[in-house]
Amino acid sequence: MNPKTLLAFLITLSSADTNLVNEPAIKQLRNKLELLGQKSEITPQAWENIQSKLMAILENHEPLQQLYQDTKAKLEGVNITPDLLPTPAELAAAQPANRKVGTLGYHPGKLDDARNNEIVNIGIIILSGDEPEKTAQTLLQRLIDWLKK
Repeated sequence: MNPKTLLAFLITLSSADTNLVNEPAIKQLRNKLELLGQKSEITPQAWENIQSKLMAILENHEPLQQLYQDTKAKLEGVNITPDLLPTPAELAAAQPANRKVGTLGYHPGKLDDARNNEIVNIGIIILSGDEPEKTAQTLLQRLIDWLKK
């Protein structure tokens, strides 16, 4: 799976009018991402599993489907640079107050893996809180604004 699929979902989530926190599929996705945070790398099978959870959520929320497709199309031609993503300080500030969330580490020399891990870390933090829609909006605001240009 392309990590932009997860990023497109998180941006879509930031625009959701519906509170998705209690959706079983969101809880399952949160659990999958937290499990990934405990591993040293992401396998293709893990990406497939995440993508199936994302699609299950979107299938149950038709209004989000079109927004997701539009966002994903915009992201496909974009080189996601670090200045468009949340800083480590912003990620730390967004972590749930009641617990520390596990995230994937940095592997020197593996730029693609590092960027993928960074996007997964953003997903883990967004989905671990009580208000993922608001957290997504806060953490991804620079990228959202940039995509609107």
